[in-house]
Amino acid sequence: MSKTYEPSLDLSNDISKPTVDWVILAGALGLSLLMLYAVGFDQGFLLSLFQGHAAYQVNMLHELIHDSRHITAFPCH
Repeated sequence: MSKTYEPSLDLSNDISKPTVDWVILAGALGLSLLMLYAVGFDQGFLLSLFQGHAAYQVNMLHELIHDSRHITAFPCH
């Protein structure tokens, strides 16, 4: 009798649970730091990557989150 090989689709042991937890934590920390920068300090730089020099004059991101800056006590003007 010969055994036939059947591939397993069980991928649960490929990545350990602590590794996944650290990746999720690092992603959440990175996203929160990006949002802190966007709400607290951005004066057009983030959108200038896509809009060019006009982003500094229009300052759209600043105007969209202007009230959030005041709620979180960030000075903006």
